[in-house]
Amino acid sequence: MDFKDRLKNLRHTYRDKKINQLTIAEAIGVDRSTYTKYETGDSEPDFKTLVKLADFFNVSVDYLLGRDNPYNISHNQTQFIPQKEEPSEYKITPDDIKHNLVAEIVSKIKDMSPEQLSMLIKIIEAIKK
Repeated sequence: MDFKDRLKNLRHTYRDKKINQLTIAEAIGVDRSTYTKYETGDSEPDFKTLVKLADFFNVSVDYLLGRDNPYNISHNQTQFIPQKEEPSEYKITPDDIKHNLVAEIVSKIKDMSPEQLSMLIKIIEAIKK
């Protein structure tokens, strides 16, 4: 399996749920079109971006390059938390992830009817229990 196929496979199996290219692109600091080129094999990431991808998916760079077993971090880890010593340009914080998820939710609910919003609130309340 080559790099582009490993990326697609990781995205489709990411923490037991599918994640879209835009979310990954934003998390690693590239345009969605750039990330898409990684998955199609039309482009390859630079070293810094390769490390960000490995950190995002909790795999080793060696795995992305086809040289290693996939996981270098516990399977139980639920989100990427960068090391404190990394420069701020590389940090993806839990707040960043939460902000992106909230923005995505808001974009999806802004055109909902009052009945749909009421149903959504009930679903959220049921999940919180």
